[in-house]
Amino acid sequence: MDVGDDTVEVEALAGALLAELRASSLEVGGRGVSSQDRLEMLAGVAAGVPASGGSRSGGLARKVRGIVFRLTRWYVEPFVLQQRAFNLALLRHIAELEQRVVELEGERPSSGR
Repeated sequence: MDVGDDTVEVEALAGALLAELRASSLEVGGRGVSSQDRLEMLAGVAAGVPASGGSRSGGLARKVRGIVFRLTRWYVEPFVLQQRAFNLALLRHIAELEQRVVELEGERPSSGR
């Protein structure tokens, strides 16, 4: 196995992935949204919503579910907030790295390949 071949394959794959990320968009309210914006929309993590009772659920079962939901949310919410902060910080760093890659690609002298 030649290491040079692997380097070329990795560079080609990275280039294809970057091109796909830059080209992908999502229509929201009639305007295009970049993949970065889409990731930021999906980065939010929520503790959840309370389960709704069916038509057969009695009042006591609804109250018990409500209490369990509030206790679960009280326990889980700090972790969810930390995860949301981590996700957004990670997205900011990825955006900075992507910008740096674009800058470096612009500075790289063209090779005669």
